[in-house]
Amino acid sequence: MCQEACTKRRREALQAMQEQQEPAQIHIRIDTQEQRSGIPDLLAAMPQVHVELTPLRMGDYVVGGDPCRIFERKTGSDFLCSLAQGRLFPQLAALLKSRFAPILLLEGDPLSVSHSQMRPRSAFAGHSPT
Repeated sequence: MCQEACTKRRREALQAMQEQQEPAQIHIRIDTQEQRSGIPDLLAAMPQVHVELTPLRMGDYVVGGDPCRIFERKTGSDFLCSLAQGRLFPQLAALLKSRFAPILLLEGDPLSVSHSQMRPRSAFAGHSPT
C-alpha cells in the first residue's frame, strides 16, 4: 500500500515539474542575405526562437544545439544556377568540413523551374550521389 502511494506521489511530482518547465529557447543565427525570403520574420514571431541576423561566412542558418546544425537553403532556380556555375559542390564540401552538422534545404522542385533551360537528366549528369 505504501509503495503504491509513493509511486503515485512521484508520478504527480514528475508531472508537476514537467508542466512548470518552459520550452527550451532555440537560438538561430541567420545570414543577412536571407531577410528577403521572409523566413527570419516567421522564425522571430515564434516565442521560443531567438533570431540573430548576422553575415555568415558559410550557410544561411545556424541552429544551436548539440550538434549545432548549419543549413544551406536553395530555391529551385538558385539550386540550378549553383549547379550550372559550379558553385554547388564546393559549397556543400565546405559545409561537410565545418564543425556543424550540415543540411541542404531545397525549396521547391528545381526540375520544374519554368525558366530553366536545363533538362532533368543534365542536372545530375556526371554527379553520383554520395
